[in-house]
Amino acid sequence: MVAVLMSTYNGSAFLKEQLDSILNQSHSDFVLYIRDDGSTDDTCDLIREYTDPRIRFSQGENLGPSDSFFRLIGEAADADYLFFSDQDDVWYPDKLETMLAQIKKYDDTPAMVFSDFAMIDETGRKTHNSFYGYASVSLAGGAVGVEKILAHPFVFGCASVINRKLAEYVQNPPAGIEMHDCWIALSAAAIGRLVYMPVQTIAHRFHSSNATGRKGQANLLTRLKRVTAGFSAQAENSALRLHQVTLLLTAYDQQLLPEAARMLRDLSEAMATGKLSAVRALHRYGITRQGKANTMFFYMTVMGIKGEIQ
Repeated sequence: MVAVLMSTYNGSAFLKEQLDSILNQSHSDFVLYIRDDGSTDDTCDLIREYTDPRIRFSQGENLGPSDSFFRLIGEAADADYLFFSDQDDVWYPDKLETMLAQIKKYDDTPAMVFSDFAMIDETGRKTHNSFYGYASVSLAGGAVGVEKILAHPFVFGCASVINRKLAEYVQNPPAGIEMHDCWIALSAAAIGRLVYMPVQTIAHRFHSSNATGRKGQANLLTRLKRVTAGFSAQAENSALRLHQVTLLLTAYDQQLLPEAARMLRDLSEAMATGKLSAVRALHRYGITRQGKANTMFFYMTVMGIKGEIQ
């Protein structure tokens, strides 16, 4: 069974276009689980106007996007494949069909497949054909290792699918994860397979009210301001990223792939020794951000972390 998981929150402005794009997929055999995360606008009324039997709608308290999506994973306990959906995108008609063909190749291991996507603005106008091209993220199709996404978590849940084996591992995440899609991608790379498809499967809408925390990226100046917004804030962000090392080791222990286990344990030991040792280990394992300047700034923020790295 295929499940599409959508968490809504005050999303009525763009929701109908997104729901229609999902319900009109070329692969039509799926269940759409929608959990409203405490909306105060007419989002719930709009959803109730749909009578499609594939929709299973529930309302809940405001948990925030990460916890809301993990709640949805629990609701879709019978699903073999789980897709994540934002409330304001537009899916291409063959998204499910295209991504299912890829994820089914990895039924023997916990797996996540993610794709590229186009970018649109509030009016639906396409601003960029490829997010990864726009963001200067160099990716070849195929497997992606933990080292690629530890410092630069560029996997978006809205363009991803996971299988049941991975869902069983991630449905009860530890405290301290960054975001649901970041944690799920790290988990897939550490214990199974994280696979990139170099095709666009959706148009992802960037606007001032994005619920995922990536708001404002449609404007390059705003995006640059976020990247350079205060050294101490960036150091805190780097501390959170490195904390994922500890969480992965604690959560998965014996399930880690051999190379991932070796790298994560070396990083953990280096982090315990000190910040300079941590930076050296990051460099040794090729844990970088896109471009030399961004990588150097990342290493500087690691050196600027207050207190011990945990």
